[in-house]
Amino acid sequence: ICDEQAILIKPAQKPELVKLSDVEQGKDDILITFYKSFVHPQDGVMIYKISYNHKEFDQAYDILLYSVFVGLGFACFENFLYVGFNDNSLFVALFRGITAIPAHACFQTFMGYYLSLSKYNEKSKKKYLKLSLIIPIVLHGTYDFLLLSGNIILVCIFLVFLVSMFIFTI
Repeated sequence: ICDEQAILIKPAQKPELVKLSDVEQGKDDILITFYKSFVHPQDGVMIYKISYNHKEFDQAYDILLYSVFVGLGFACFENFLYVGFNDNSLFVALFRGITAIPAHACFQTFMGYYLSLSKYNEKSKKKYLKLSLIIPIVLHGTYDFLLLSGNIILVCIFLVFLVSMFIFTI
C-alpha cells in the first residue's frame, strides 16, 4: 500500500502549495477561501481506481481500514508541506498533529464505510459510491473553509465541527 500512497498524493501537491502561498500572502477573501476549500483533490478517487476491485479487498472492513491508512498517509505528506513552508513550524506541526491528522482519518472513515457498502450492496452501489466521495469532500471542504477563513467566529465553529466529527466517527 506504500507505493499506492505515493500515487495518491501526487495530484494534491500543486493545489495544496498554491493554497498555502495564497493564505500566507493574505490574498484570500471569504469567497475565494470557500471555493478553494471545496475544490480539493481527494485521496478516495485513487483508492477506488487502485484498490476497490483488488482480490485482497474481500471483506468490508478491509476497505474501511485501508481507506483510513491512505488518509493518514496523505495527512503525513500534507504536514510536510505545511510545516516545511511555514516560519512557525513547531506550532503548525503541533496544531496539525491534533487536528489535521485525526481529521483525515475521519474523512477516510466515511469514505471507506460507503465504499464498503457499495462493494457489497449491488442494489445501491451507485448511491454509495457517490456518498463515498461527496461526504468526505464536504467534510474536508468544511474543515478547510472554517479554518482558513480567518474569521474568528468561523474558527470557533471549526472547533465545534472538529470535536463533533471526532465523536461521531468513534
